[in-house]
Amino acid sequence: ALCTIEGQIAQYRNYDLYPAYLPAQTDPFFNEPDPFYGNQMVRRLFSTDPTRIPVLNRTRDWMPAERYLGQALSQWATTGMDIDTFLENFERKLASRTGRAISGVIIEESPSRVR
Repeated sequence: ALCTIEGQIAQYRNYDLYPAYLPAQTDPFFNEPDPFYGNQMVRRLFSTDPTRIPVLNRTRDWMPAERYLGQALSQWATTGMDIDTFLENFERKLASRTGRAISGVIIEESPSRVR
């Protein structure tokens, strides 16, 4: 019963489990305002053309990298290390831990970047 429109909407309404079954995303529930978002109709926004959302490909070292990121962020938060030093250290150590090369792609700094 969970793989029906009704079952998917019940899970979304009661547990905020977003429906993966695409036909469920046409249900009128998606047009109801959401109190959490100031009564905006964000459910409709989330369901607008979900097939355009790119696939997230996880590599074999996704989980170890995610665990290391959590550890590194905790250390950063407790030591007060500046963000540039943190990112340089993290990049180098993550490359070493995963055996992957650093890409060399330079990303322009955003003017709105908070330091």
